[in-house]
Amino acid sequence: MFILEVVATVLGILCVGLLIYRNHWSWPIGLGQVILTGVVLWDAKLYAETGLQAVFAGFQVYGWWAWLTSRNHHSDATQTESMTEEIRVETLSPSGWGLSIGVTGLGTLVLAWFLIQFTDGKAPWVDAFIAAASMTAQYLLAARFHANWTYWIIVDIVSIPLYVARGLYPFAILYVVFLGLAIAGWISWHRALQKQTECTNGN
Repeated sequence: MFILEVVATVLGILCVGLLIYRNHWSWPIGLGQVILTGVVLWDAKLYAETGLQAVFAGFQVYGWWAWLTSRNHHSDATQTESMTEEIRVETLSPSGWGLSIGVTGLGTLVLAWFLIQFTDGKAPWVDAFIAAASMTAQYLLAARFHANWTYWIIVDIVSIPLYVARGLYPFAILYVVFLGLAIAGWISWHRALQKQTECTNGN
């Protein structure tokens, strides 16, 4: 499993690095990463996160399609070619924040109950929270909301000690890197939002 962890780690770093720059090729690379990650997590008996990888696989396909559609939708013949390739960033409304937090909380409760009742999973509450928050973050990412990075930062902070406790050291290192990349992503997408606002106000 160590080799799979290493390969998944490399693919994961590459995927997030491309996401920071809103590059749609991050999605097929991410698909390979989540498949390998699912195999490793199943072996570690982290079942909620294993199931999460199957959900992520679907999100990779949806996200790739959504980003390509968004890029084409926001193309403007008067813009330079480099500008037409950019993926537009969206802002989550207060009601959207409330809904996303509520869904994450409910998902955590349901997944934790299932893990406690029907599996021998380790750290069921932490496992459940990571899974629920990650699904929320993945949806927000596919939908191009800047808020996705806030969720990823929280997920990374919670995941690091869990993977250390389970002896998944390459994954723990990966999530330290992910944390740094998520912070960079938050900053990069925030700047993109500011740029979009300036362009809108300038028209």
